[in-house]
Amino acid sequence: MAQGIDRPRRVGHLIQRQLAEILREELRDEIPGLVSITGVDMSRDLRHATTYVSLIGGNNDGKALIDVLKEHRHSLRSALSRSLNLRFTPEIHFRYDKTIEHGVRLSNLITEANAMRPNDDVDDGA
Repeated sequence: MAQGIDRPRRVGHLIQRQLAEILREELRDEIPGLVSITGVDMSRDLRHATTYVSLIGGNNDGKALIDVLKEHRHSLRSALSRSLNLRFTPEIHFRYDKTIEHGVRLSNLITEANAMRPNDDVDDGA
């Protein structure tokens, strides 16, 4: 029984790895920047894969990225079907994941805050 519960997670990881490779090979000219697949959530029946993507570099336009991925959804699914050994290849749904952008923004805020602090570590020569 535990294997049935774990299967969507394992299939999601498999799809994440394969889809990242397919995107790198097939859409490298159409997407400015590096696409990162941050996660895949599978439905319990393995018929739908919600894929979370983020864009590193480029213009960071999440809507444009999702539009390109949706436009190529059928060819991506076909390539995924050829590379996986599954009885049924799931429908792929794309969602833009802003966690990387938020992390970079928080890191920049921390750097700015640290730059504004007086430097207490300075040795005054005493």
